[in-house]
Amino acid sequence: MIKGVIFDLDGTLLATLESIAKSGNEMLKSFSLPEAPVSQYGTFAGDGVDVLVERALRYAGDPTLSHLEEAKKKYRECFQEFCAYRVEPYDGILEMLDGLCEKGIKLAVFTNKPHENAVKLMKEYFPKHPFTHVLGQCDAYPRKPDPTGIFQITKEWGITPGECIYMGDSDVDMKTGKRANCLTVGALWGFRTKEELCENGADHVIAHPSELLKLID
Repeated sequence: MIKGVIFDLDGTLLATLESIAKSGNEMLKSFSLPEAPVSQYGTFAGDGVDVLVERALRYAGDPTLSHLEEAKKKYRECFQEFCAYRVEPYDGILEMLDGLCEKGIKLAVFTNKPHENAVKLMKEYFPKHPFTHVLGQCDAYPRKPDPTGIFQITKEWGITPGECIYMGDSDVDMKTGKRANCLTVGALWGFRTKEELCENGADHVIAHPSELLKLID
């Protein structure tokens, strides 16, 4: 029986690609490097800020990462400014969360987004939904696909990971859920493809948030 759902954030609950791309392109412009298309940032994101910056630099023509340390600092500065740029919940997310609450399902977020930014966005866009935990990238625990964050959440919930769904939109998310022994659900409205989700251990893939309620039923 499923008692809790832990979500990824970017590409799962919130459409954040525009904010990530805006921050990344402002960073690239500061080094006189060409901007990347917004869609390309869907392949850059998912493994944390440092990896995103590395991927963006290589794409823009800095294969030796000569600007890396400065660029990581610059990206974080830009992201503080543009964290909420054109961000919104995906269609059907609010209704899905309402349905989960009605069923008494526990809610949490475990993301590779910087912790303070994740907390800020959750407070802004989901103030009425009872998320017990919002864990973002920080020094307190390893980033995904390490499942430590899931173990921390489920321990405090008093349930096993096997009684929990981990839902996300990338290979990293599916690997994270599998390593924790959760039921893994891939979100097809996010940044990556059905093939990537299935190849990396998705137990189910869904095309609309309402399908998660049907799975739990």
